[in-house]
Amino acid sequence: MNSFIQNGPDLFSQSLIDENIQSGYSLDFFQILNWGVFDKSIYTLESSNKSALLTGQNGSGKTTLVDAIVTLLVPQQMRFYNQLSGSTRKKDRSEESYVLGAFGSKQADDNISGKTQYLRERDTISILNGVFYNPELQSYVSLLQVRYFSGDELQKIFAVTRQKLSIESIYETLSLNGISLDRNGKWKKIVTNSFGTMFFGDNFKKYSEIYSQIFGFSSEKALKLFSQIVGLKVLGNLTEFIRQNMLEETNTEDEFQKLQDNYTKLIQCDNEIQKTKVQIDLLEKVVDAGHKWQKNLEDKKENEEFQQALPAWKAKNAISLLNVEEKRLKTIIDDENKKIELNKKKIDDCQTEIENLNANLLNNDTARQISQLDSDIKNLREEKVRTETVFENYKSKAQVCGLEIPHTENQFNKNKEKISVLQEKFEQSKKEAEDQKFKMQTEHNETVHAKEKIENELKSLGERNSNIPLENIEIRKNIAKAINATKTKFRLQAS
Repeated sequence: MNSFIQNGPDLFSQSLIDENIQSGYSLDFFQILNWGVFDKSIYTLESSNKSALLTGQNGSGKTTLVDAIVTLLVPQQMRFYNQLSGSTRKKDRSEESYVLGAFGSKQADDNISGKTQYLRERDTISILNGVFYNPELQSYVSLLQVRYFSGDELQKIFAVTRQKLSIESIYETLSLNGISLDRNGKWKKIVTNSFGTMFFGDNFKKYSEIYSQIFGFSSEKALKLFSQIVGLKVLGNLTEFIRQNMLEETNTEDEFQKLQDNYTKLIQCDNEIQKTKVQIDLLEKVVDAGHKWQKNLEDKKENEEFQQALPAWKAKNAISLLNVEEKRLKTIIDDENKKIELNKKKIDDCQTEIENLNANLLNNDTARQISQLDSDIKNLREEKVRTETVFENYKSKAQVCGLEIPHTENQFNKNKEKISVLQEKFEQSKKEAEDQKFKMQTEHNETVHAKEKIENELKSLGERNSNIPLENIEIRKNIAKAINATKTKFRLQAS
């Protein structure tokens, strides 16, 4: 797989194919605009998450491109440029010279000193943009740096985006919103809203902390090591190189003191935890007691409410029970009256029969008497059946009323007297219920009257400034009306 830097000055980049996908973030592509000899156009280095081999002639921009990648990742105090050339002078190149595009020097008129030549003026804007991809997480991270001059001072903007972001997409988005990437900074809000980009101003520390956390760097040693090996030509002492650039400095005594302090803190924390557990146990008992006390108060309040409502409930149920009892006794009395009327009719029939028999006896007509007696026997048998039916009905009613079953006329008469007594008791209970009902109605009317009086008093208090009872105010009004005095005059006289 081959890819070129677009419009680059004789540079060639080849991505080395690697069938084994590695975990972690690796460079997907890198873009520069107005950096060193890469002037005016956007130049893109495609590495597609593979190891890339960069080749080109001397002066074609290989070092410039590597310095741009170092600038994207390494803090200024850890880097110096043009290491690939073997130069040991850290100030051969600088960020200012790369932004302005220094490419050589021109002999001055005095033939002694030379003047540096630049491709761009100080109104230029330089952009570095690196996009990294993690195939295991399928996640992109874009690191963006923008530089421009404000007077003689070089201004820097650092940003991190948790998605794939190119310089072309930034310009396209800003163009759709009618804004250009300039020095006033309005474009940053559009980029933030469109891509979720986090800007850190010129604070490289916060910028590096974010991408170091994303990439999984444990310390700044990784950035320092990267800066050292980018242009490494002569290794020298390997042990010293590893000690200075790859190992973290440790202070054993400080670490031991920290461990001892942490152990002491852990012991204290454990003591506090145990103490807190005991306190929690004690407080839980207090809370449980409080809940029980609250429950008892609620039960007490509920019982008091039941006690207050009990008289009314008793009276209401008493009226209902008395009404039911009244209907039941009335039904019994009606049934007994019907029985009495039926028995009277039977007695009258028997009396009539006796009279007829007496008349037949007077006629001395034996045959007719026998025939009549047969007929009477038949009627009496039928009457007996009817009487037995009535007796059974009377018997069931008597049992309901708690009366004995009469077998003699005397017992029957006693039952009649008991029925009269039951009826009198019923009437007495009915009267007592009516009296109780009238009493409760009277109390209810008095309560309603008192309620209306209180409501009128509250309404009157809300409409006036004084605390004089409403009854006294009415008396005052009547007095004022009687003496034909206005409210104002009456108030003055009273005062």
